[in-house]
Amino acid sequence: MSETNSWLEQFHQMVAELKEHPRVAITNLWVGKPATEEEIESIEEALGFKLDEALKDLYRQADGVQLRWMDRESEDFDNNNYEGIVTERYSPLRGDWEQATGIIDIIPMRESLLDEEDEYGFYDSDEFDEPLHPFDLFSPDNSAAILLNEETPGTTIRIGEGNDSTFEDSDEVDLNEYLEFIIRHRGMPNPRRGAYFTENSYYKEFQDLVIPAGQPRPSIDTVLPESSDDWS
Repeated sequence: MSETNSWLEQFHQMVAELKEHPRVAITNLWVGKPATEEEIESIEEALGFKLDEALKDLYRQADGVQLRWMDRESEDFDNNNYEGIVTERYSPLRGDWEQATGIIDIIPMRESLLDEEDEYGFYDSDEFDEPLHPFDLFSPDNSAAILLNEETPGTTIRIGEGNDSTFEDSDEVDLNEYLEFIIRHRGMPNPRRGAYFTENSYYKEFQDLVIPAGQPRPSIDTVLPESSDDWS
């Protein structure tokens, strides 16, 4: 991500596109203030090692980001109770409307890397020697987590499944690749499943939703069901 086209700028461009579409209802939109160098240094001191620049660059842009949007024609969308966009941080973002069309919930840096309140309950997998840290809580069943160690801190993402009971079946992906992916797919959960569980037959039905890197996003109309009947 170049300085002239930062991830946060891409995020805001995507949000502007969603706002213009008549079938899209954005329910939540929150962008945290940039993390200060003092905050980053205090987290590094608590961890006992330096974080890589890719992770720090993200949090220097915004210390957490939330977006949830829905198709107004989905059976899960209640137009009578829709009061517009919530602009304060809301937790759990993935809890109320499980069938949200798109969710991005990158949690603040200190919560992610230190989890001082023991809120997330991620475990240290026997398959990896690195601890897992919550990163993007995008569905009730799946979260993206950082595999953090002193050699390659903050660069690798894995996806949990089974209410995040295991991260062992997910492919690994570079942090910047993951960030670009969720912009390319407008935060939709199923493309994440199709892209990062390539060996899991349960998720193969979603592989056709994955847009290859370098290709432009298709129009919103092409990714929404043709009618509400298609949601069932």
